[in-house]
Amino acid sequence: MRKLTMGWPLVAAMLVVLVMGCTPDYKPGDSKELLKEYLKPYPDELSAILTPRDTAANEAMAAYNAGRYEEALAKFPNFARSLEQAGYMHLYRGISELATGKDEDAFVTFGRLQSSMGKAFEVSKWYIALNYLSFDNTYEARKKLEALVAENGYGTDDAKSLLKKLPANTVE
Repeated sequence: MRKLTMGWPLVAAMLVVLVMGCTPDYKPGDSKELLKEYLKPYPDELSAILTPRDTAANEAMAAYNAGRYEEALAKFPNFARSLEQAGYMHLYRGISELATGKDEDAFVTFGRLQSSMGKAFEVSKWYIALNYLSFDNTYEARKKLEALVAENGYGTDDAKSLLKKLPANTVE
């Protein structure tokens, strides 16, 4: 008797076809275009809590606010005076990394945010969903976006719009 086996690449390909088949207009690779469409800088809330002595952070935020994300990344300090400052520094660093195509770095940076860091943590949930798009992982992006909409968090309106453009999650 002959045993029928399917290799994992075939199973993975079948899952991709199944998931992608649920949204006829969606093609693998569309995630990058959606990322470009939805990735917008978060307004500067860090500068208001910095002091003049926070020279590096002030310079990093000036570069961030001017859209010079590579320069901002080079200037962000590795320390903060408070958890709130640290949260915002991670948030703006992660957004800058995402904007410059440093997707893996952004994922690590956003992962450093903790709930104790306040508003920056809540805002990061939107950018984490976008980060999943940078990896073309629509399944996880959709899960994060659905959770964001359910809690009415930052970016809810954009999340609703983006969800309409992503394939449905049909495989658990």
